[in-house]
Order: sequence, then C-alpha cells, then structure tokens
Amino acid sequence: MNTTTPMGMLQQPRPFFMIFFVELWERFGYYGVQGVLAVFFVKQLGFSQEQAFVTFGAFAALVYGLISIGGYVGDHLLGTKRTIVLGALVLAIGYFMTGMSLLKPDLIFIALGTIAVGNGCLKLTQPACFRKCYPPKDPRLDGAFHPVLYVDQYRLVDSVIAGPCDRLIDSVIQSPTTCAGRG
Repeated sequence: MNTTTPMGMLQQPRPFFMIFFVELWERFGYYGVQGVLAVFFVKQLGFSQEQAFVTFGAFAALVYGLISIGGYVGDHLLGTKRTIVLGALVLAIGYFMTGMSLLKPDLIFIALGTIAVGNGCLKLTQPACFRKCYPPKDPRLDGAFHPVLYVDQYRLVDSVIAGPCDRLIDSVIQSPTTCAGRG
C-alpha cells in the first residue's frame, strides 16, 4: 500500500486554492494600482506631480506599515481565516472607492487608507493560514508556497494589462453617455 501523499498542484487541499487566488487578486490589484496611480492622481484628480508622488509614497509606506498590525489581528484577535475574509472585503471596498474618487476627489485618501488596511490584513495571515491547511509534516506544504511566491513575478503581466485597462476605462469615462435617450 502506497502511503505517500500526491505532490501535484491539483492535490493541494481545497483552502489552498482560495488563499492562492486571494493572494493573486491582492497582488494584481496592488501592482495594477501602483502602475497607474500617479498618472491617475495627475490626469484625473488634478494633483501636481509632487502631490502625486508624495501621496503614492505615503500610500506605499502605509501598505507595508500595516502588515504587522494585520498579523497581530490575525494571530490574536480574529484568527487567520476571518482576517483574510475581512482583508479581502476591505480591499474590494477600497478599490471601489478609488473608482468613486472620480466623482468626489477627496475620497481617494480614504480609499487608499482602506486599501492599505485590507492589504495589511492579508499579508501575514495568508502564510499562517496555508500552514493550517496541511497535516503536520505534510510534504506538500513546501511546494504550496512556490505558486504563491510566483504571484509577485506576475507583476510584469499586471503592468501590461493595467495600462490598456486604464485607457479603456478612461475612454468610457470621457465618452458622452446617454441614459433612456437623455445625454
């Protein structure tokens, strides 16, 4: 009888895929925003270049500064699963508010803070949650981190996709719209 555990990607526990895709979405969102945020500040919100770079720098510092707080929340207050779900919801709200900042430009600061909080909830809790998906000494655990580490390498793909998406959204926003025959 063979007692070895299958090692292929599809033999991972079910929660692995949820955690993996949340990580993929979080990194795609962050690097996509990173690629177009300064341009969005200047062209859409009317910031000076200096304001745009200072705001982006503060946002990036906040994103990585809140990681330790998110890790504490995941380890000591809510648990890893709840913290991941909370982080994903907060991120979705933050990205939605970023889009809404076209209508109310001051909303961008709240949106960026919301994204930073969501990101902080996710960064340290995901590896801890990965560990909980596997029984002790499961050999699949070592291989589980490789696809997650490759997510960061997809930022090149993200930057290629984010630019055309930005132009498409910009053309939709700039084009005249009608609703029920009224412009």
